[in-house]
Amino acid sequence: RKQHVSFLCEGDEVLIKKAELQAIKIGDIVLAQWRQDYVLHRVIRFRRKGIMLAGDNNLVQIEEIRTDQLVAVLVEVYRGQQILCLNSIRNRWAGMVWHYLRPFRRIWTKIYTTLVR
Repeated sequence: RKQHVSFLCEGDEVLIKKAELQAIKIGDIVLAQWRQDYVLHRVIRFRRKGIMLAGDNNLVQIEEIRTDQLVAVLVEVYRGQQILCLNSIRNRWAGMVWHYLRPFRRIWTKIYTTLVR
């Protein structure tokens, strides 16, 4: 049974397939080469020379990659016995809303860490 959730969690296992650039959409989660490593991050913007990516838990950093650094796109996520659907329109939209809330999330994180101390 597939469940609809918007974000990856530590310990999730993923199924990916080779990326076809023309099929990639804003909000998709992709595997890309960035610097000397690989990232599994959400597509947030297309540019003439590349693609902008951001991790869902990342409050500041945005990676810009060339299209030839795009490796694969997320197909399914396995969390224990569950199969999760992160590439639905609803979940791509939720991921983008979460991304655009970054400034407010930074403020909330600052307030929360101050109060918890």
